[in-house]
Amino acid sequence: MIVSKAGRVVWAFHSQSMRAIGMSFVAGGTAVVNTTPTGKLLGKLKGADDAFAEGEVDAEIWYERPYRRHLWEEAMPLGNTGMILTFLVHDDTDHDDD
Repeated sequence: MIVSKAGRVVWAFHSQSMRAIGMSFVAGGTAVVNTTPTGKLLGKLKGADDAFAEGEVDAEIWYERPYRRHLWEEAMPLGNTGMILTFLVHDDTDHDDD
């Protein structure tokens, strides 16, 4: 899970399953790419408390050396804080060595 504000990553926490496949680091201060569900949600935050975005995303957008090609991303605002909570999930069947 990632928390971002003003288009930049504030912090990230990675589950054991993400760490187990070597996808365990997103640097604070990293810019959020506007083509991701999180990036698309940034433009909807003004006055839209019920905003939500989701979709498949290329793993290399978030990770320098991903061990999966694609991730499922879900993003939602954290109240009126201007922050966005992002969940990234990998699919066990999506391997780069296929």
